[in-house]
Amino acid sequence: MFIVCSFLGGAWAQSLKVMGVITETDISGNKTSRAFIKNISSTTQSVRVIRTTNQLATEHQSYFCWNICFGPSTSTSGLVSIDPGATDSSHFHGYLTVGSNTNGASTVAYEFVNDHNSTDSVMIVFNYNAGATGIKDVSASEIPSLQSPYPSPANTYSTIKYNISNGKQGTLNIYNALGALAYKTAVDEKQNEYIIPTLLLADGMYFCTLQVDGKPIATKKLIVDHRN
Repeated sequence: MFIVCSFLGGAWAQSLKVMGVITETDISGNKTSRAFIKNISSTTQSVRVIRTTNQLATEHQSYFCWNICFGPSTSTSGLVSIDPGATDSSHFHGYLTVGSNTNGASTVAYEFVNDHNSTDSVMIVFNYNAGATGIKDVSASEIPSLQSPYPSPANTYSTIKYNISNGKQGTLNIYNALGALAYKTAVDEKQNEYIIPTLLLADGMYFCTLQVDGKPIATKKLIVDHRN
């Protein structure tokens, strides 16, 4: 097996930078990745990890650790502080277990977000495919499964566009910054977009997650501000 790595600066990153990624594969084909995230600012930053894309082949499962480890159904972590100029090399581990499907293709993306500024983030995308792993650091706008809601910040409503193929139905779950479910609705292929009634949500940062067949596919940030 070989690993192809390329890193592109995140479009909105102001204080965070991906310094490198190490991925190892065990004898069964399961993969473990470590990421090195540097705080390039002059102040301490509180950083959370969001699994924004989780497109898995049959029998594949992904989960991750950020200070503590989370189960496959969790996509948003708690906070880890990174001192100015420091590189965090021990807190993030991303895992992919493949079961008996060692030739399946899966894509998993993790976004590292500054808790004080939701537009300040970097993302790592892992493309696992038939004996090779491609790793790329990109901005969230390059993930096509779920588009960012607009407007954001939003007052009374925000529209989010998505793509569900093959006649499948999905669920749009909206979580607050603490990971609690704040809003939930069913979506299907025929709609392609949904108007979120943000008037029902309190001011703050939210994460919109599209689930298909019970699996999280992608997550986008939403800011609610009723002062607008």
